[in-house]
Amino acid sequence: MSSMYTTSQIDNLALSTIAAEVSYTQTPSAGQLCITQLINAAFAAKEETGATGRQGELYEMQKALEIKHAEGAAERLCLSRDAASPLLRMYVQRVLIRIPFIEPDVLMQSFEFVMTEHSQERETQPPQSFQHVLVYLAMATVAVTASTTAEMARFAAQLHARAACLLPSALVKGDSLAAVQCLTSFAIYGLFSLRGGSTWHLLGIAITKAISLGLHRLQGSLPGDESPQRSDTKRLFWVLYLLDRDISGSLGKPVTIRDCDISTPKIQRCATGADIELHDGDILAELVDHSQLMQEIQRDVQKPDIYFSTILDAWRQGSWLHRVQAQDELTLRLQCRLLTSIYHQRLLKSISIPGPGGSNSLLLSETLTDCFVRRCSPGIDLSMNFFAPPPTIDAQLWLTVPPELRCHDESEWRGGFTGGYENIFLEGPTTDDQGNLWVTDIPHGRILKFDINRNGVECVKFDGEPNGMAIRRDGKFVVADYKQGILLFDPATNTISPLLTRRNLERFKGPNDVIVDSRDNIYFTDQGQTSMADPTGKVYRLGPDGRLDVLISNGVSPNGLVLSPDERFLYVAMTRSNDVWRLPLHEDGSTSKVGVFFRSFGNAGPDGLAVDDEGNVFMCHPSLASVFVVDRQGMPKVRIASGTDGINLTNCTFGGVDGKTLFITDSLKGNIQTVQWHCAGIRQWRKAASST
Repeated sequence: MSSMYTTSQIDNLALSTIAAEVSYTQTPSAGQLCITQLINAAFAAKEETGATGRQGELYEMQKALEIKHAEGAAERLCLSRDAASPLLRMYVQRVLIRIPFIEPDVLMQSFEFVMTEHSQERETQPPQSFQHVLVYLAMATVAVTASTTAEMARFAAQLHARAACLLPSALVKGDSLAAVQCLTSFAIYGLFSLRGGSTWHLLGIAITKAISLGLHRLQGSLPGDESPQRSDTKRLFWVLYLLDRDISGSLGKPVTIRDCDISTPKIQRCATGADIELHDGDILAELVDHSQLMQEIQRDVQKPDIYFSTILDAWRQGSWLHRVQAQDELTLRLQCRLLTSIYHQRLLKSISIPGPGGSNSLLLSETLTDCFVRRCSPGIDLSMNFFAPPPTIDAQLWLTVPPELRCHDESEWRGGFTGGYENIFLEGPTTDDQGNLWVTDIPHGRILKFDINRNGVECVKFDGEPNGMAIRRDGKFVVADYKQGILLFDPATNTISPLLTRRNLERFKGPNDVIVDSRDNIYFTDQGQTSMADPTGKVYRLGPDGRLDVLISNGVSPNGLVLSPDERFLYVAMTRSNDVWRLPLHEDGSTSKVGVFFRSFGNAGPDGLAVDDEGNVFMCHPSLASVFVVDRQGMPKVRIASGTDGINLTNCTFGGVDGKTLFITDSLKGNIQTVQWHCAGIRQWRKAASST
């Protein structure tokens, strides 16, 4: 296959396509300046000077751009290394890992060159290198994906427009490889920006340029004998190949170049063993194989179902991506694309729709893939809804329980925690009016107290497995004990006594958490070993008159619980279904229309809960090292991340002098972390005391 355009025509076509989509603002007096006007001015200058040929046309076009640049010198692009470096790093980590059209080291070298140029404060001479185009577009691509503000979006548009202005010079002064890299950069920017132009057209120009330079017919060479430039050229061609297949397929358009017209050897894999880290060349080789497998699936609509399942199994066993943990998300995405493509082909066969060409099968595949991967892989996006991921706050280490307060006695409760168990398992954080923090140590039947100076003491040790605690009106602690039921702890005498150990002579499954409302009602969860296979967990309310009501009897491992500030709603964490339920509480004590308030993911679900004065709900998530904060409507507000290497954040409570300190227990590590919040949290005991 040969190019139907001359090199000069391809370059001019590239300039015209990009110019048609780009406009940017010069100085206020200059107003809006469309790049198309610059190109027209360039050709007008060519006619006046009599310049001919490709070099003459592009040179005069660049001269016209230089004139306009001088007129708008006050609009000079100002870049600082501190502001630009993070954008380049993000481009390498987020874009080049998927679209490795250029070596990261080469891009970073270009960045250093560009920053050196900017540091020389050139006001009247515009940069004239392809390195500027590559760097500007890299930063623009990242900026446009993170354009949460108008300033960032404007910055991205400014970078893109400046790169468009520099393209004529890049085509003149850069080598052939650099020219194709620049055009590819524009196509990639178009993938992420609605204002980047037609990605399909830009990509077509880049591929046509590559074909005119013979990149599709490179001769093979022995392993180890390739020059770096030849290796970069092969890499660039196969990246263009991938983009062409994906984008053309998504739009239901024909590909630019057919497989039968390609003689350029594929990228050779670098990895040779199961434990060797994959290089970007390995990833690119896997992506090319996967793309060709997708095409094969789309061509074979009439094949039997076993054909598709065999293809999928063969790819799963042969793919190298699954050997490296860091590529799990990419492997999942590729597998989902295969599955959705297979599903769509079977759907076409079952309803007798001819051919996938105009049916946008890849578009359906990508749409379903996004849905599946977002659901299955937290590496994609932590938000479980249509809202942007909330900001993250890092908790601070408040104290680590010292060795002398850890218990080395054996405990039958330890169960599956032998790997990370450190002779303590903190739970049930509760604060009093003196600023003390009280916690339980479940496996060793202990209650510990830490004062405002972080001095700790063991208050009591008994034959039990205490978990959640709440302070009653009389100052005594109600304790949810997995082994003994509901107990009372008297801090004045450091003694434990039973409060409710049975219901109708039957032992509880295993109480987990407890709270007390302003009317002295005690709410507690009876979790035991309930799960999605045994949804029989209960939520009880024990009234001051001794009446025991069952509010929930079908709980999926009911765990932490908390009341809304007005006590009209009860939130209950259902750990094994990864939910938080919301129970409306009526005046007669009943509940109805119980629903799911929050849903998450992970090995374990929500655990301890807390609420602040504004009604925001705090949900500890032990397997994700996080405390998720949502408002009373369930809108995500903040993610509080563990401030240490521990992830087992099980419970939290508010305390401190002003009630604005959130205390969080990291159970397995035996430490307590804190976050300073903007408002006070609800502590039920304070309500009870104030109503006395």
